[in-house]
Formats: sequence, structure tokens, C-alpha cells
Amino acid sequence: MSHGGGALRYDGKGFSILTDTNARSDMIGFTLHCEPDGTVWLGSNWSGLTKFDGRKIMPLPKADREMGPSTCFAIHRVRSGVLWFGSGAGLYRYDRRTWTTLTSLDGLPSDRILSIAEAPDGALWLGTSAGLVRYRPGINQPNAPTIAVQTEKDYTDLAQLRITQGTRITLKYHVVDTDHRPENQQF
Repeated sequence: MSHGGGALRYDGKGFSILTDTNARSDMIGFTLHCEPDGTVWLGSNWSGLTKFDGRKIMPLPKADREMGPSTCFAIHRVRSGVLWFGSGAGLYRYDRRTWTTLTSLDGLPSDRILSIAEAPDGALWLGTSAGLVRYRPGINQPNAPTIAVQTEKDYTDLAQLRITQGTRITLKYHVVDTDHRPENQQF
């Protein structure tokens, strides 16, 4: 449950406010989304996104905090498993690897996305501060980027990469996304 003072958890006997040592209780709990694995996404207009794993609230990894929404009013998981986040800065798409943002520059009536619902045909209905809009995500969604590091050889499995001091490296990055403006592509 979410309320103005944070997110509440009911243990069968009573309610308790979910907090962690790094977040005040008033900085979480504006919108909630429960994943099939039990993970709960918590979004707020103060602190963006956090996740609750059933025991503790965890901030997102730094890269996701920097690329994801800084505010969050709505969270929706579509049938394909992609997560959509409504924020004060547009509509964010997250496929667990890649963040993409749509804004009024892409044709939305407003950057403030307050609610998200999926229609049977896969279209998204977005409640914005300027009214309701229907968005049809493209069939060809962005592929996850490929990243390779080149030292004396190319490494595509970054777990195998070993770099010693003084080694020259080259980063190779490839992604194709024709649906979104380059400045809105974040990986």
C-alpha cells in the first residue's frame, strides 16, 4: 500500500512503514508495481524509483538511477515484460537493459505522464496532464546494445575481461534504434 508518508507493509497483524537507512519514509510510495517474482517497484515524485525485495528497499544501480526517471507517477508492465514508467519528464521504457524516453518532442501532448494502461491490441493509453493519448509501441523495439572491449583481442563477454595498468583499450558500442531521437537513447 502507498500513502503520503511512504509505502506500508501489512504483515497480517498490522501495518509498518517501509524504510531503509538511505531513504526517509516520506521519500517513497507514490505508485507501486508488483512483479511476478514478488519484487515491488516503488515510484515517487521525490526520489524516483526504488525496489523492495520482500525484506528491504534497495536503490536502483547508479547507471539505472542516472538513466531512469527522477520522478515516477505510474508504473506498468506490459505482456512482453517491458516496464513503462510515467514521469514528470516523459514516458520511460525499460527492457531490463535499455532505457528509452518519449516526450512532447516525440508527439506526446505533455511530458507529465500520470497513468498508463495497456489495451488488448498492445497499445498504451497514457493519462497526461494535457489529456489522454493512445501510443502504439513499434513492433521492432530497440535491440539491446552490444558492447565489446578491445585490448590485445576483442572481449564481448565482459566477465572474461582482464585489464592491467598501462594497457590500451578500445570500447566498441553498437545499437540500432530508428524509433527514437538519439538524444533520448540511454543505455
